[in-house]
Amino acid sequence: MSQAAFPWQYNQDILGKRLWSINFFVGLLLNKILPFIFAPPALIMIQNHKLSYGEIWSMAERTTIYIYVLGIVLIFGSLA
Repeated sequence: MSQAAFPWQYNQDILGKRLWSINFFVGLLLNKILPFIFAPPALIMIQNHKLSYGEIWSMAERTTIYIYVLGIVLIFGSLA
């Protein structure tokens, strides 16, 4: 679960930590704007005792994919 919640807790990789932080804050913002599409970050969902680790993992992975797709759409949209 720590892979999704906070994999860079020991500062092993500064670039990875920054990318994770961007993913976390973008995911948090998108969850506030469109909560029916974007799940909260895993670090927040893990505090909900009603969710299993499998549910948290799948929601976190789905949200990350949606963020990547949104980024690609925005990049190609700005190039058009």
